[in-house]
Amino acid sequence: MRTIHAQDAAIPALGFGTFQLEGAVARDQVAGALDAGYRHVDTARVYGNEREVGEGIARSRVPRDQVFLTSKLWPDDFRPEDVARATRASLADLGTDHLDLLLLHWPNPEVPVAETLGALERAREEGLIRHYGVSNFTVPLFEEAADAAPRALVTNQVEFHPLPVSRSGDSQCLRESSRPLIKARSRRRIGNSSSGRNAEQGPRRPRPAGDRQWPPDRVVIRRRTLDSTPHGPALRDALSGGHCRSQTLRITRTGH
Repeated sequence: MRTIHAQDAAIPALGFGTFQLEGAVARDQVAGALDAGYRHVDTARVYGNEREVGEGIARSRVPRDQVFLTSKLWPDDFRPEDVARATRASLADLGTDHLDLLLLHWPNPEVPVAETLGALERAREEGLIRHYGVSNFTVPLFEEAADAAPRALVTNQVEFHPLPVSRSGDSQCLRESSRPLIKARSRRRIGNSSSGRNAEQGPRRPRPAGDRQWPPDRVVIRRRTLDSTPHGPALRDALSGGHCRSQTLRITRTGH
């Protein structure tokens, strides 16, 4: 798997997201995704599936130290005392002693971001997390967080896909910030936008790739990250034939 380097983090470029996965489905799809070649799994406290995600990782044939595991804190848990509690609860549910990346899921104007980031830094110093960042922050909010952070933020995870992004702040983050970002495509299907359309619907639907007649999701993934990736064939097989095809992919890139 190709790796993206941001600050001192090494993040697999293609990730498997678990939004809206529940129970045995979450467990089985995470295990299957890892066995198919994924090495990056993305979940969140609010998804309510961290326990199943952890079980899926444990049931896969991939050792935990080869999986980059990301979770997110919900804004209700941004006060320093809540950050520590929620982080430990995530670790307990996931069955692991650390998170590779912990994100602030959405901005919370009621809690100073400096306080929350200070708590994340303490969690890092304690070994509970290795890296931290934010998610769904507009450019001004990201710049504020970056200035307040005790160390460089690793990521601002935002919606990114071939279709127009409905929230202007997300698209601005991809081109206007003066700081390096990592961009992660969100939502349930390849190219799913905030409007509910995806890469297989509507007038902007990508055409299949020539004589191969590849579906749009495979075209997008091939273009974005699978070229020159050792696990590319296995991942494409998973996308075209089974459990991974309709689930979230986190496509990680760096830029300004």
